[in-house]
Amino acid sequence: LHLREGVRFHSGAPFNADAVVWNYERQLKTEPLAIGAGLVPAFEHIEAVDEYTVDITLEEPNGVFVNILAAPLFMIVDPTRYEELGEEYNTNPSGTGPFRFVSWSPDQRVVLEANTDYWNAANGAGIARLVFEVIPEAAARIIALRNGEVDMVFGLPAEDVPTLEREADFTVLSYPTMRVMYIGLNTADPILSDVRVRQALGHAIDRDRVVQVIGANGVRADGIGMPGALGFEPSARAFDPGEARRLLDAAGWQMVGSYREKAGRRLAVRVLSSSTLPGEVESLLVIQSQWRNVGVEMIIEPIESGARFALLTEEARRHAADPSDVPSYQAWTAGEGIRTGEIGYITERPKCDQGERGWERHCDPRYDEGFDLSQSPAPLAARLDGYAAINESLREATIRLPIFVVRSNKAMATHVRGFVPNPNDALDLRGVRVGG
Repeated sequence: LHLREGVRFHSGAPFNADAVVWNYERQLKTEPLAIGAGLVPAFEHIEAVDEYTVDITLEEPNGVFVNILAAPLFMIVDPTRYEELGEEYNTNPSGTGPFRFVSWSPDQRVVLEANTDYWNAANGAGIARLVFEVIPEAAARIIALRNGEVDMVFGLPAEDVPTLEREADFTVLSYPTMRVMYIGLNTADPILSDVRVRQALGHAIDRDRVVQVIGANGVRADGIGMPGALGFEPSARAFDPGEARRLLDAAGWQMVGSYREKAGRRLAVRVLSSSTLPGEVESLLVIQSQWRNVGVEMIIEPIESGARFALLTEEARRHAADPSDVPSYQAWTAGEGIRTGEIGYITERPKCDQGERGWERHCDPRYDEGFDLSQSPAPLAARLDGYAAINESLREATIRLPIFVVRSNKAMATHVRGFVPNPNDALDLRGVRVGG
């Protein structure tokens, strides 16, 4: 890898080969492993050849390695600042981007300012100061926009999109992203270990009805990923409540009153939800009713997103070390996105060796072989064969239930200029200006 010369972190420290090597070794070799460790191929060797050259040798060839390195999870942090602050770095970060961190008031605001030393002055910060105000209630965000207290709002509810579109003072952006909201299933759970139960849950979901309810918050998802992404094929179970009932009958779950039971235990699935996606709560309420129609009780358990990640990761880690230590969680919602243009980023690396990142606790050698082929430098036709194997495995195992492709709804005052929406739903404010 050849690095751009003359770039500096916000602390003033140089962005160089030593910084890159430090980042990758910390992410991929230091326990606990970073989130991104589940997405990047294994390194055999990494070293700084000179100040701006990094030499990386992979354990095996990989055709998308460079694309993965450009994904957000692998953004390079400032080693000098991290060594000074330790864990406090998370509240006082230093990067190389067009805006530098100023302050963070938890649950109130984050303040950034223009980085006047940004390497790309022609496309840097067009705003001297940038403030992210935390306004949990959507109605309050809209009032703040109308009163001129803020210039842009995110997470605009679907029902408010048409109203703001009719107001001349605002520009509304509503577009599908590359993120898919799905329900993940823990295959080590005593109930969900039966593939017939997982398949039945998929057949019980009417995704067309879901998108009718959530409106502009999303469009129907037919698989993990979306049409147009390399490797995408429909993998979701077709809506068929009759087939769902047949599968549950075959699995020994019999109707007793409104719900199914087996050996005195009700067929109930607890779904952890952080409610971070517009339409997430509404979609779960629809699916809750649809599962009830086939005799399954859905219990929606609210949980903060950070706490959810910590819980799933820690319990998956324990299960990987000791298979008798079964995770307590059953199911969860997530809204994962594609950063490389291929579904490999969202489906993640082989399931049989994911450890703490394998929240589904699923292992299918066919999936792993398909994944290896899909990420290899083989001809495109062969790589697509690998992706086909991944999709077939996902469909048969039914470890994730795709619900909807997330739409991003934003509104801004007309004096905001130069904002370009990103289908990854990442916020890029380079070149954005207010007024003029």
